[in-house]
Amino acid sequence: MTQVSNSKISETTDRHYWIDQLRVFSTIGVIFLHVIAGEFNAEGESLNGSWWVLNLIGSFLRCCVPVFVMISGTLLLTERYTLSDFLRKRAARILPPFVFWSCCYIAANLVVQYLTEGKLAFPGALYYIGEKLVYGSSFHLWYVYMILGLYLAIPILSVWIRNATKNEVAYFITIWFLTTIFALSFARPFIPVINLVFFGGFAGYLVLGYFLSQVQPTTNQRTVTLIVLALVVTGTAATALGTYALAHASETSRSEFYGYLTPNVVFISAGIFLWFRFNPSLNRKPGPFFMLVNKHSFGIYLSHMLVLSALYRTPIKTWIPWPLLNVPLVTILGVVISLITVYLISKLPFGKYISG
Repeated sequence: MTQVSNSKISETTDRHYWIDQLRVFSTIGVIFLHVIAGEFNAEGESLNGSWWVLNLIGSFLRCCVPVFVMISGTLLLTERYTLSDFLRKRAARILPPFVFWSCCYIAANLVVQYLTEGKLAFPGALYYIGEKLVYGSSFHLWYVYMILGLYLAIPILSVWIRNATKNEVAYFITIWFLTTIFALSFARPFIPVINLVFFGGFAGYLVLGYFLSQVQPTTNQRTVTLIVLALVVTGTAATALGTYALAHASETSRSEFYGYLTPNVVFISAGIFLWFRFNPSLNRKPGPFFMLVNKHSFGIYLSHMLVLSALYRTPIKTWIPWPLLNVPLVTILGVVISLITVYLISKLPFGKYISG
């Protein structure tokens, strides 16, 4: 399908709108995935039609977080920078909005605690605040801690990848992909005791994103489409069927195949990335609304769980009790309200530094 034009991976500095489109897709997809999660757990025991629909959609959308990392690899591994400049710029971009929204989650949780318990112990509250800042004030903020760790490695990876041949990069990706197979429990008894810790983790998605962004198609669009469909359908089917098999065996939902560092999710992520990369209709400037989502994607990601929590405190599930209807509705409301919130904060004095 693809071929690299030079012995070393070439660099691309021009902006491509397919990256903006892909970021918008992933931003909305992550919110959709988090809305599904609440409904999916509720449907886990019956394994009925709604469960299957949510399982299939959730399986497909597992690619969204890996795609965010692949976008970072595409954009950041091509840059030339000094170590201090890179770390300073990344820290200034990530830390202020992260701390701001972390404090918002902490404050919201303390308010809920006060309203439910009628009191708030000061020493205990201080300990709670410190603990949440260190370990995360909301479950979805694990991504920020993960990406901060990757940023520490990017100055090293970028030097290597700019001087690496395509075979050397492919070698790294191949070994990394093997580590994702090893993550599945059924494969572990057949795995030799070889320490591959240096190839594991989300750094593989950084390199994979960079590699796939640099290769050029050598076949027609039809062939590219078939390959993309093969990757996405195979990955989604393996995720959904594997989740069903585990849920059926244990009579509850089990999420091993939902892991981001699994081969099935790698297939979906690579397929979606390639679809946006090689589809000419997606390499166009998005409309105004989607450009706003693209611009404020980080802030939307940081804030959306506050919005979803607030929405679920309304009677929306009572009004629309069917998951296949309320899931897309809550997703749309979550995206729009999060965008409006972040946009308005960005217009305040110094708001652009904390809104995300």
